[in-house]
Amino acid sequence: NHDPFSNANVIGRGIMGDLKGQVVVASPLYKQHFRLEDGQCLEDPAVRLRTWDARVENGKVAIRARTATATPEPIPA
Repeated sequence: NHDPFSNANVIGRGIMGDLKGQVVVASPLYKQHFRLEDGQCLEDPAVRLRTWDARVENGKVAIRARTATATPEPIPA
């Protein structure tokens, strides 16, 4: 939810959409676009949002935090 450009917790109120074939969320403040897949900012490659692996299981969303230094293991199907 943290927007690294404004330093505010507003990404959850961002606008979701498609930008050049990539599913993104746009910051509601300064309009930077972040890929939902990996959090990468499309306007500034040095910036990335923290992301989580997620799936729906029995009607509930299950998430697992990724670590900054390790490659995430896939969630079993």
